[in-house]
Amino acid sequence: NCQAIHRTLAEAGLWMRVQHGHLVICDGYDHNQTPVRADSVWSLLTLDNVNQLDGGWQPVPTDIFRQVTPAERFRGRRMESCPATDKEWHRMRTGTGPQGAIKRELFSDKESLWGYSISHCSPQIEEMITQGEFTWQRCHELFAQQGLMLQKQHHGLVVVDAFNHEQTPVKASSIHPDLTLGRAEPQAGPFVSAPADLFDRVQPESRYNPELAVSDRYGVSSKRDP
Repeated sequence: NCQAIHRTLAEAGLWMRVQHGHLVICDGYDHNQTPVRADSVWSLLTLDNVNQLDGGWQPVPTDIFRQVTPAERFRGRRMESCPATDKEWHRMRTGTGPQGAIKRELFSDKESLWGYSISHCSPQIEEMITQGEFTWQRCHELFAQQGLMLQKQHHGLVVVDAFNHEQTPVKASSIHPDLTLGRAEPQAGPFVSAPADLFDRVQPESRYNPELAVSDRYGVSSKRDP
């Protein structure tokens, strides 16, 4: 329903409203940012389509950012001195890479691997970077605690489900914009693959379940079994 969409957007520090008969997406932390048409981000995100959902269009709750703690928001912090461009932040926040994952969450209420990775790992990665504690070992252990693995693929980094290799990997930079070789290696050194005994040393606290509803994230009694 519409409230599930609002919650999904709020996790990225965004909110949605109607403007001139169209849905637009706004920055929840900077009201000077120009809103963007929602259907320019996701073609299915139109007022007509949302009105067909259970309950139709509903305005965003005024306390949405007290209900949902954003996993990502623009902070202007980078691992290197060169700031991210507007295009890079737009790509990170709107998920240009995993559009299928976003549509899955918005319109089928099924959690994607991308959404799971964002909610379970992104805040901790940001904290490691902010505190100057980012290392490849810490990063691998963080992902392993959530049943995930960070791997090098071609010339970039991807996150995979450690227990289901049939799941399509997601770009690591879509989970946090600093998870690229170009941004992370100057700080952490050349990429080091996860050790073979990683899961002997790290017991997963949680695992990705593709059948879990996105709305279950907000249920008081919801839990995941490793």
